[in-house]
Amino acid sequence: EVESQGCRLPSLICPGAIVWPGASLGENCSVGSGAVIEGGCKVGFNSHIGAGARIGTGTLLGSSTWVGKGTQIGTRVRIGSNATIGRGVILDDELVLGRQCILDVPGRRSTPVAEKTFITASFPRGAVVVDGGRSLAPS
Repeated sequence: EVESQGCRLPSLICPGAIVWPGASLGENCSVGSGAVIEGGCKVGFNSHIGAGARIGTGTLLGSSTWVGKGTQIGTRVRIGSNATIGRGVILDDELVLGRQCILDVPGRRSTPVAEKTFITASFPRGAVVVDGGRSLAPS
């Protein structure tokens, strides 16, 4: 609605956050204090990077992605739109995380995660949302 009226929604970067030259933030993003977004990163529209999070060089985050406080994301990681990455999650370099995933169990992830996979305290081994009769196996 606001955009259709010609208004832009700027990104909000808290004091103490570092956005390297060559990194780009879509409109309406927020970056918490102490977060670091390295060069070559692209953060999609309406995404949030929590305080103290670190996003490695060349990482791509889809639109409406939520990165929790203190999360560590390696270099050249690909994260789909509408993903949620909780506090204490570490994603290794070049990992692919599908769209609409929720990773909310602290710890390191080194294998790809299929879209619509939920890894939470209730489903620590993973659960997949079944869509239209087809399912994607959790990693």
